[in-house]
Amino acid sequence: MANVVLVGWIAVTSMTGAVSEPIEVPRNTPVGAILAFFAVILGFSLIWHIWWLVIVGLIGMAGAGLSHAWSMDREMVIPADEVAAFERALAPLQSTGGGS
Repeated sequence: MANVVLVGWIAVTSMTGAVSEPIEVPRNTPVGAILAFFAVILGFSLIWHIWWLVIVGLIGMAGAGLSHAWSMDREMVIPADEVAAFERALAPLQSTGGGS
């Protein structure tokens, strides 16, 4: 069997000497966990016909979803110097095949 080594974007840019650029990444938010919580409440209340709890679950899910949809500050920028430092730290691992 052939030994296949996957060379990622970071390894290619560090080998070619490409200049690092700032990277935009999404911020971590608890919206997924909040939606899951209200979905469990909604499912439980629909199965057992607890109609007031159905309303609570629907309002909670709608509120969490809409608040996340209207949030304007959802991204952060990793500066180019941090990206370059990360690439330099990974260079020895990329040359050895990822350490595996």
